[in-house]
Amino acid sequence: MNYQKFQIVQEDLQDVYWNVIFTKMSNVFVGNVNQAFVLTGHCDSGFAWENSQILTKSYPTGFAIETFNFYNSSADADFNYPVITFDTDGQGWDFILTNNSDGGRECIFLFQPSNATITMDNYNEILTSSTGLNVLSKFNLHWFRLIPGLNSIGINARITSFTMTTQFLRKIGG
Repeated sequence: MNYQKFQIVQEDLQDVYWNVIFTKMSNVFVGNVNQAFVLTGHCDSGFAWENSQILTKSYPTGFAIETFNFYNSSADADFNYPVITFDTDGQGWDFILTNNSDGGRECIFLFQPSNATITMDNYNEILTSSTGLNVLSKFNLHWFRLIPGLNSIGINARITSFTMTTQFLRKIGG
């Protein structure tokens, strides 16, 4: 009734899967013996999904001021919208995440609650806080996105950890 992960056990396909609903199955008989079966399925995408990529950064001092590169190698020519999670320190502070490769687009939270875990599902535009507080009013509504290719990402915040989880689409076949 729901899409399920379907993976082909083959060396060159070990890191990808498809989300499939199988709608039909038929048996293949050879010499009156059931030798195989044929499945008909419906995929959620014309691409295969690569296993999640997770980038984790730790900031023991509570200050995150850095720029790093992240390569979006997805076969999709559109933006990629990762899930981002960060832990604020005991002070609370503005959180600024900038994609310099996307025209300097800034994802900004003004004065985050202290000792909270904030999760941004940028694709579904869902924002949650471990404190239960509504933090959407402190957000500039510029959901973070990755352009195809190389992304130069800047962080300026008082946080103790940062995690970015994303999945890339892959073209399989001819």
